[in-house]
Amino acid sequence: MPPSMKVSIVIPIYNAGPYIERCLRSVVNQTYPNLECILVNDCGQDDSMKRCEALLDGYEGGIDFKTLHHECNKGVSAARNTGIKHITGEYVFFLDSDDELPPAAIADLVDKANDYPGIELVQGDTISFPDKAQYNLSRFEGYDYITDNKWIRDNYYKEGDLTLPVNAWNKLLKTEFLKTNHLLFKEGFIHEDNHWMWFLVKHLHSMAFVFKKTYIHYTTPNSIMSSLTNKTRAIALSKVLQDLIHNVDDISYVCQLKKILVLYRNKEIINYYKAGSGRFFLNVMKNLWTYKQYKSLSYMLLWIICLPFRDSSKLFRHSIESIGKKSLSLRP
Repeated sequence: MPPSMKVSIVIPIYNAGPYIERCLRSVVNQTYPNLECILVNDCGQDDSMKRCEALLDGYEGGIDFKTLHHECNKGVSAARNTGIKHITGEYVFFLDSDDELPPAAIADLVDKANDYPGIELVQGDTISFPDKAQYNLSRFEGYDYITDNKWIRDNYYKEGDLTLPVNAWNKLLKTEFLKTNHLLFKEGFIHEDNHWMWFLVKHLHSMAFVFKKTYIHYTTPNSIMSSLTNKTRAIALSKVLQDLIHNVDDISYVCQLKKILVLYRNKEIINYYKAGSGRFFLNVMKNLWTYKQYKSLSYMLLWIICLPFRDSSKLFRHSIESIGKKSLSLRP
């Protein structure tokens, strides 16, 4: 792997006017010399693209900037997929338009990739605002290079702060690895990173960590996730989880069940159920019961979905406890 391997940075752009110049300047200021940056215009209603054009007009640096245009708004998943189809770099890096990169971000990630030729993923550390500790990687110190798929899976399937970062951004990914395994993003989904990462770890056999800050993440009021109602979040995440149910395999089987269980305990889903959304609740239960191949998974998910209602009656509480015990005893 030559030291000057090309890295493609993909930036989906949608209504990012207040932040896009900060984002692009951070790309222009990268110390790594061999970069391609693909901007995907996802048809926002603000002046994001005009700001991009103004900033890059007359740019004479070494970065190869390309702009791709959607005919209509398709969402961040489709924008990333468009970028993947047009990248020419050996590695790809996803950057959100309201975030930015420290100057040495790509150089630090590539240095690690050069230590392990052919590596599939290099995960950087993140500083986030306003919560500066949200994405801290210190829990993985001592693990420099991993070539064990089961270790990767088990650490992704862990709960909360113990899990591998699920976000698509701040990962240096081997382009061939993504394309060979058809690891595109599910279009039309919110929580697309949860869905994408579930399938990525099934194929991932080599990764390394960079414990330097290689990404600056901002929680902004105009982001897609910040603007969603609890109802929309609950429905969106449930659609993702219903798809994951059909893609549980035998490697780290129990850990996969626990991961889905934890995701189903998302506070937006619980609040939505508690608000009396009976029809949606029944539809989820119906989907689980019709999935016969993994009975233990169905029982476990029924159990966890029912937990918010465990105080409804003594009989219902006993039923939930029985479902929980049965989920642990069944195995396909």
